[in-house]
Amino acid sequence: MNQQSRFFRAILLIALLAISFNTITVVRAENNIQAQGIESRQSTASATASIATNAYAGPSTAFWIVGTINRFETLPVLAISADGAWWLVNGRFGQGWVVGTALTVTNGSSVGIQDPGAFITVTATLLNVRSGPGPEAAIQGRLSAGQRVYLIGQSNDGTWLNIRWQFGNGWVQARFTSAGDAAPTTDASSAPVTEVGATGVVNAGSLNVRSGPGVNYEIIGTVVGGELLPILGRSSDNLWFNVQTVFGEGWVSARYLITRNDFGNAPVTENTVDQTTYVGPVAVINAGALNIRSGPGAAYTILGRTVGGEQFVILARDAAFLWVQIDTDFGAGWVNRNYVIIRGDVSALPIADATTAITVRDPATGDTSVSTPTLIGPVAFVATGALNIRSGPNSSFSSLGSVPSTTRMPIIGLSPDRRWWKVQSPFGDGWVNRNYVLVEGDASGVPVVSQ
Repeated sequence: MNQQSRFFRAILLIALLAISFNTITVVRAENNIQAQGIESRQSTASATASIATNAYAGPSTAFWIVGTINRFETLPVLAISADGAWWLVNGRFGQGWVVGTALTVTNGSSVGIQDPGAFITVTATLLNVRSGPGPEAAIQGRLSAGQRVYLIGQSNDGTWLNIRWQFGNGWVQARFTSAGDAAPTTDASSAPVTEVGATGVVNAGSLNVRSGPGVNYEIIGTVVGGELLPILGRSSDNLWFNVQTVFGEGWVSARYLITRNDFGNAPVTENTVDQTTYVGPVAVINAGALNIRSGPGAAYTILGRTVGGEQFVILARDAAFLWVQIDTDFGAGWVNRNYVIIRGDVSALPIADATTAITVRDPATGDTSVSTPTLIGPVAFVATGALNIRSGPNSSFSSLGSVPSTTRMPIIGLSPDRRWWKVQSPFGDGWVNRNYVLVEGDASGVPVVSQ
């Protein structure tokens, strides 16, 4: 190898060494940059528990516990409370507040102050948490005096508060919290209204809308089954709802309305009723079931039957005021006064009798016809203070109920021993002892029956 060749090889070797040195330098520089980045990322605030401790839903032990932290466990710190006493950390349970005396915090100055949000404190010994804003809503659980929960909304009138607590969202009465104190520590007036308006679904083929809470008020219109009506109020006895309809405000029977989002918190609005629309006295059925007859007596044919609690406008009465004529789905019919509660002034009621023609209505078709009351045979007149109606022709049979003195009941059978009459009573077919009734009419053709 000549001298010139050796010279070029030396130059090449020096160049290779220079390239290798620069590469190593770049790699070391990159490693230094990466190391500085890791160190930078690790410089965020953290907290190490000096003792085992609880994490709470808010910066106070009055909030519910959301998780626990083990001794020497280290967690990221997200924020600090305004009073500097609590740290918001991020743990396996999610976010929670931990009292500062239980933590050793690193780089705490790098985090900001966080407001946990509006909250209220329970002032009652025990407070029900309900599923909706009203006393009839289902109870989800209870809170004790001093416990704190977050405020997320309120009812339309502000008497109920929508809260977030340990088991989700619920409702509590404002007057049993710090928001309802004479000098409230929490101003709930700015909370948004989160109450969903109460509505009712018509649960009948058609339903009369009246001017007041009772059948003695004028009908202002009719709504059909399935129609959704906003609820504005209720009657004091909870039997009628004040609703919004296409006819304006009106009243419908609660019996025929399926309510939604109504928790018994609708206001009593009877004071808004126009009393000039009152149309007469009413009869409230005061029996489990009651026959409606074509005439003023138990000997007249049955037009239909009604149930306890129903109300009907009274049209007339008999001379003895033992029976009243009412306006029903079957037309004008008669019911025994002993089984109704009369409300309203009856002094001006006309007197009707068995000769008075009545209008009979078919509930299915609405067709009407005029007829006269029809007797249906002999009648048993109760001639004692009260008389049991029994399920069989013997005193050993169970009592279906008792009827008062002067009650009249159609006779439909006679027992084989001739000691008991089978009658149509307010409680259905039953048996009465012949010794305690008088027979009105001809009973010679009554059949003998065993049951």
